[in-house]
Amino acid sequence: MGRAGGGIPLADASSETVFSEHFLEHIDYPRSAKSYARWAHRVPPLGWAEV
Repeated sequence: MGRAGGGIPLADASSETVFSEHFLEHIDYPRSAKSYARWAHRVPPLGWAEV
């Protein structure tokens, strides 16, 4: 995992799965939550499904 505030060092479309559970309530809202949402939509490949 990257340093605090540095994001998670994964390339675009580099992971088949992104899993998080009971996570957003523990980070700075709304800034960090929005940043995480952008990251979570950048890392999976095109055509992935949100469940």
